[in-house]
Amino acid sequence: MTTVYVLAALLVLAASIFVIPVFASPVRVVPRRPEPEPEGIQWKVDFRLWFPSGRGGYIVQHLRIRERVTDCRDPQFAQPFVDRTREFWEAWPVSPRTVRPEAPPPSVPVHDYDDNFRFGIPRKELNMNGHGRVRIEVRGVVRFFPGVTLPATFRRRNPATQAGYALSDANRPPFWRPGGTQHDLVAEWEHCPGTEMHWKSVDETPKFRE
Repeated sequence: MTTVYVLAALLVLAASIFVIPVFASPVRVVPRRPEPEPEGIQWKVDFRLWFPSGRGGYIVQHLRIRERVTDCRDPQFAQPFVDRTREFWEAWPVSPRTVRPEAPPPSVPVHDYDDNFRFGIPRKELNMNGHGRVRIEVRGVVRFFPGVTLPATFRRRNPATQAGYALSDANRPPFWRPGGTQHDLVAEWEHCPGTEMHWKSVDETPKFRE
């Protein structure tokens, strides 16, 4: 029986050596502390693979962003006068035998994070005295795809998305599959009579821990 156990252990070890470079490594979303400001909010994160990819590939994020604006009499956002949704995909290249996205090209401003959810309060869509409520819901799913070719329609500063300098496209890449690591932000801002403007609630997934 001992010989059988030894052989089984060797088979598991061999599988870990040869299978890991082939199959996708799950993505960790490493959160920073959310940064709410009087008229905006941002949340920076980093992306890491759990183990190196033998072939390299792309970390791809699918985002759905819903933004609602209503007046102070509607705390449940049941009748918003602005209700818009955007959907797009972002991508970060990962080199072979590494666990993090490649450094961006020189044309991209220097920054110390991989992704940043950043939103300003749409002041022009509030009422004349600046009062109202804003709710932002960002639903993200992040996956790593080894050995894929990114469509040429993914580009930086894409006017069809809100991705900024990240490679992005409003169209789903052909290799995309559902499922992955959750990356969400839900936040509510309010400025109502008798109160200063403030973020009523901020909820992020994964949670930032000290």
